[in-house]
Amino acid sequence: MTARSLAAALAAILVPISAAADLQVDRGLFDWGFNLRVRQEYIENGFDLSSEAADDWSSIRVRSQLWGNFRPAENWRLHLMLNNEHRHWLKSNRGYEDGDFEIDEVIVESLYLQGRKIAGTPFGLTVGRQNLFYGEGLVCWDGGPLDGPRTAYFNAAVAHIEWGKRRFDLHAI
Repeated sequence: MTARSLAAALAAILVPISAAADLQVDRGLFDWGFNLRVRQEYIENGFDLSSEAADDWSSIRVRSQLWGNFRPAENWRLHLMLNNEHRHWLKSNRGYEDGDFEIDEVIVESLYLQGRKIAGTPFGLTVGRQNLFYGEGLVCWDGGPLDGPRTAYFNAAVAHIEWGKRRFDLHAI
């Protein structure tokens, strides 16, 4: 079986179930989850908008994430998420499609300590590698530009004040 047919078979199996590939298990003191996203990207003449050069790209992207939370007290949490995203190239103008279908890296997507309503006050703090989303991603989202949706983390400290449904955040990134 060629790498191309293996990738096509894998996509045919995983793509329909990828929407349901989100698992979460809550055990009180510790909870964990797994997320799998599989998608195919095809870009035809998307870089120079000219049919003169062959710049069609097609790939299957597979992203898996395993995360866990440790909650030693009611308002405290230690969070860890491991992330992997790899591609299998079906077509490129750079020879990528000749590579093997390998999972060759695991990234610490997030590792942070979070305290909310510290000592009964409205103040909180989150310190470490974390994904920050503001304004549905328009104001703040992508901590690692030029790698697409592969990672989204910032190494940051965020102090926050919560009152009712409102929250004020102060960032040090």
